[in-house]
This record gives sequence, C-alpha cells and structure tokens, in this order.
Amino acid sequence: MKKIIMIIAAVAIAGIANAGAVNWASGALQTPGAEGALSGTKLTSSSGYTLQMFAFESLSAISYEAGDLFAWYSADTTKSFNGLKAINGSVNMGTSATTATATGAELTTTAGEMVYGAVLFVLSDAETGDALWYMENSGSVAAKSGSTKATLANLGLKQGGGSSTTATTWTAAAVPEPTSGLLMLVGLAGLALRRRRA
Repeated sequence: MKKIIMIIAAVAIAGIANAGAVNWASGALQTPGAEGALSGTKLTSSSGYTLQMFAFESLSAISYEAGDLFAWYSADTTKSFNGLKAINGSVNMGTSATTATATGAELTTTAGEMVYGAVLFVLSDAETGDALWYMENSGSVAAKSGSTKATLANLGLKQGGGSSTTATTWTAAAVPEPTSGLLMLVGLAGLALRRRRA
C-alpha cells in the first residue's frame, strides 16, 4: 500500500512540475554561410557540426547584451549564468534537418502569465569539439494552465522569437587573433630570457 501511495505522489509531483512549462524550439536550423549568414542548407548530422542548445528562463524580462550568453557559456561550465539557470536542450541530429528543443522549468500554473526566455545555440566542430559558431535569441510566450506546455517555435529563424521573418545569423566564436597570439609568444619568450639572465 505504501508503494502505491508513493507512486501516486510521484506522478502528482511530476504533473505539477510540468504545469505551465514552455517548450523552447529552434525549428530547422541552417548551416552558417559567408560571415555567418544562414546558407539555406539545413544543418544535418553530416554537416560536420555538433549542436547544443541552452534556454534561460525567467518570469520577468531577461536583459542581456549581444554576446553575453555565449560569454557566460564559455566561462561557466555549471551553466548557471547571472542567476539564470540554463536548461540544456535535446538535439535531433537527423539526416534531413537538425532541430533542438528545451523543456522549461518555470512552474507557473497561471494561464496567460508571461514566461521569458533567452536561447543560445552553439555549433562545435564534430571532431575537435571546439565551438565555432553561436546564435543568440530571445522570446516570450504566455503560459498555459495545467500540464499543457506552451511552445515557442523557430527561435533559430525569427529575431526576438516573434513573428518577424528576418533570419538570425550565426556569429563566429571568438578565437585569439594571430597577431594577439604572436604578441603573447613574444612576451613569454621575453619573460623566459629575463629569468635566465637573473
């Protein structure tokens, strides 16, 4: 009898946890073309990339500058940024198209209450794991009551997560410039010579 009660309680808790959650969805993503512009070619498992998606949620509007989400991703492996918990999405790396979704964690049960999200997509080299490109976006959606999930789709294709059809572009992940790397090497060599003389 105790086991049955525990099972019923677990199911009830799971139902509450899903209440009003948001399903953040990328839609079909495209590979980066010249200067990060969307190429028109759908991202697939044979494109040479690994895709990650992170959704950041809040019940109040999320404010961030361009590049912040990727900077937080690069600096913090715990994926908890500026007080916002990142939800790692699941990726469907198919042969026809790659899509990504992240199921939200906000537990609002009030229908119509706004849930705000900021979404980060990271494209890494499939062989080396190095981040090459990223895309940031944001949006908001009215929560639904009960265990129904509200969905905000095509975040990888619509700016601001709204109805705009202006495509969002990929941004090249920051890598040290050759001149910066060369200057660093010269500095380290100078330090080594200085220590040797001392």
